[in-house]
Amino acid sequence: MSPAKKTATKKATTRKTTTRRKRGPAEPRGPEARESALDRGDEHVVALTERVERAKGSVLAAYRAVPARMPNVEVHVFPGVDHGYMMPAAKAFHAPSRAFSMARALAILDRLRGDERQQKLAS
Repeated sequence: MSPAKKTATKKATTRKTTTRRKRGPAEPRGPEARESALDRGDEHVVALTERVERAKGSVLAAYRAVPARMPNVEVHVFPGVDHGYMMPAAKAFHAPSRAFSMARALAILDRLRGDERQQKLAS
């Protein structure tokens, strides 16, 4: 005769219910970039301006030298176009440069997609 099978009694788990926080974008903190005017007389701005002026064209030359070392890299410089030129609401918005940049980005994506398609067809 075999021994009787033991049955374990399960404890009722008391699950703590919590109120879930709303997830979403945080409220903006601080001033918006367009609300922050730089004072060209501010000592920090003056110091930064001097560093940029001392560098003269060395930064630009460094960017332009990249394709010589890396043939798969294209560098395009838009003289007089500031940071934020892609954003239509930005003060620095520059439609011709944005159109050029978007066309280049889409061409790169199309080329990558074409490579993917060829790899799928080959396998």
